[in-house]
Amino acid sequence: MQLCDCQWNKSLSPSIRISNLLVSTPIMIVTEMVTRIIEAHNTVTRIRDSEELNFINRINEMKLIKSK
Repeated sequence: MQLCDCQWNKSLSPSIRISNLLVSTPIMIVTEMVTRIIEAHNTVTRIRDSEELNFINRINEMKLIKSK
């Protein structure tokens, strides 16, 4: 994650560059946090789906054993 462009940009005044940095840095931090939350949610969903599938498979195995 690049926080600022360290090259001197003569077309922008220092105050504009600083305000751009102050605006863009929180946006990048929030974007990173949201990305991590989504990834964590997807992981939990995958684990839950896997556990539900295992549970259904066990029930089906029990039904097969009972039917024999």
